[in-house]
Amino acid sequence: MAFHPDAKLYGIWKGKFEALTMPQWYEEFKPQENQAVKRAAVPMRIISIDLTGDAAVVRTELDYPKRVFTDYLSLLKIGGAWKIVNKIYTYKDKQP
Repeated sequence: MAFHPDAKLYGIWKGKFEALTMPQWYEEFKPQENQAVKRAAVPMRIISIDLTGDAAVVRTELDYPKRVFTDYLSLLKIGGAWKIVNKIYTYKDKQP
């Protein structure tokens, strides 16, 4: 799992601030096999990586058919493995 169990997710969804813990995120989105397949088909780009020692910040873009999500991920190297400890996201709707 890429996310640390204590990770927090923050974002703007439909104009409103939302904050989720990992258990809340899993409960709300309940990852399913078919969602994983659909999500794997979504083009994802790594825009930037800023790395210092055991800390990093990564900016990614997920290009869905109707909107583009931008994620800012804070990572720490914990026990030799990189874990996402914080995610901030926003999106922009595509023009029809």
